[in-house]
Amino acid sequence: AFLRPSSERQNVIMTTLIRYLLSLVKVFFSEEALPPQRDISVVTVPSIIGGSLNSILSSNGYQLETNIIIQKNINEWRNIYHYGNIDDERAPALFIYPNNPWKLQFRIKTDKNTNDGFDFFIPSNLRTLNRNLKVVTKVTKKDSGLQIDHFVNGQSVGSKTLNNTKSIHLSNRQLWIKDPWNNRDGYYVKNLTLT
Repeated sequence: AFLRPSSERQNVIMTTLIRYLLSLVKVFFSEEALPPQRDISVVTVPSIIGGSLNSILSSNGYQLETNIIIQKNINEWRNIYHYGNIDDERAPALFIYPNNPWKLQFRIKTDKNTNDGFDFFIPSNLRTLNRNLKVVTKVTKKDSGLQIDHFVNGQSVGSKTLNNTKSIHLSNRQLWIKDPWNNRDGYYVKNLTLT
């Protein structure tokens, strides 16, 4: 006789399936697929297209592109995206500074520092609440070190080489949108694309 799996077993199967799918594919969150002013989350995946999250983040270079809308200033750290299973695993992660919504902090795990990276500012001509901001970060592995470039709405806002440094990839971690360890209020994350 056919036995139906228990609801607990069904939950385990579904969770395993979701984790497996996310480990196999590039994650693309379509702006058009979401109603305006709604967040995406690590579980909500409007579109999944080919590629592997692990292979992208462990490659010689990758790009993270996200659109955010900042609604207000808050005196607490806020997270935009975060690849890691705990707060201290930032491989990579992007945050909004407390008390300054126009300052962002990019962090990445390297062989020199578990919380490496550098901060950058939203250009003054774009500092308007409730405005769409397209934030792009390019990470390139070179012989001389790790090159990180930031852009906001097409404007270069920072470039830095972490000399004699290599990024450390953490395999099979959770990719969070607005992680659970930081304040999640006063802003929207509309999409995230990794290439």
